[in-house]
Amino acid sequence: DAMKQQIGGIRAQYLQKLLTVDPMADTVTMERSTICTAAKLQSEADVDAYLAKIKKRLMERLDGHDVLRVI
Repeated sequence: DAMKQQIGGIRAQYLQKLLTVDPMADTVTMERSTICTAAKLQSEADVDAYLAKIKKRLMERLDGHDVLRVI
């Protein structure tokens, strides 16, 4: 478990360096796993509703910030 956490931390640092933005920008970070949750989609309406939830989560996290990094 400790190794998994270390690898996750190293991964997050690496991804942040790849996504370097203007240092003056107000940046917030969000992990993909908190955006996309497990779901059973059976119709176009299900997909539309699922995507709407994802967009809402992203927009709420971006609110008041210049940049949202998804890692």
